[in-house]
Amino acid sequence: MKVEELQDQIIDLQARIAHQEDTLRELDTVATAQAKRIERLEARVSRFAERLDSALTAADDAPVEEPPPHY
Repeated sequence: MKVEELQDQIIDLQARIAHQEDTLRELDTVATAQAKRIERLEARVSRFAERLDSALTAADDAPVEEPPPHY
């Protein structure tokens, strides 16, 4: 192999590495944003579950209405 071919290969490898590093940075940004969104959604689901439990408990504690005597 000639020196020029080796230099071309090294330049090509450097360009590929640079592209991969950019891609990894982008993926890290996306993964971080998704993790934050998942945390917010989990907190929201937890609040909804608490509200549902409260509503069901309140419904269980509500007095049962008897049907009117003419039924």
